[in-house]
Amino acid sequence: MAFLADERLADGKAVDAEMLRNLVQFMRMFAEQCHHGKEEQYLFPALTKNPVPHTRRVLKTLESKHRRVHTLTNGLAQAVSGYVLDPVAGREPVATIFRDIAAFYPRHIWKEEYLLFPIAKQVLSPSEQEEIGRGFSDIEPEIGSDVHHAF
Repeated sequence: MAFLADERLADGKAVDAEMLRNLVQFMRMFAEQCHHGKEEQYLFPALTKNPVPHTRRVLKTLESKHRRVHTLTNGLAQAVSGYVLDPVAGREPVATIFRDIAAFYPRHIWKEEYLLFPIAKQVLSPSEQEEIGRGFSDIEPEIGSDVHHAF
């Protein structure tokens, strides 16, 4: 969705404001509250109990990256608000924030997939992993049971 919008903006075409608002909502609900919420409320605390320095470094890096997502999401919300008010002047700020988001996420996902999750599997017992899984399930109703379906 963001890449299509970025292409349209680069071509000087209009982008549906409602789609942009939905993208901001997706970032807030799915990325920040659901995905990061699960990690920050359940996985990170369990891993901080681990005395391995490498684990702590990875967690500090990912916590920093989560703050970056929050900054990017706020930037997107501001850029979309500007675009809604003036699509011509707002075109470049939206395109810029899309590029920043697109540049950010592949590295962030790589760190989770190839650093965080393997560490968790290695240092957490099966019962700890099950407890975290139950906690993850608890997040869904807090933000709305149909959030994934809606997006």
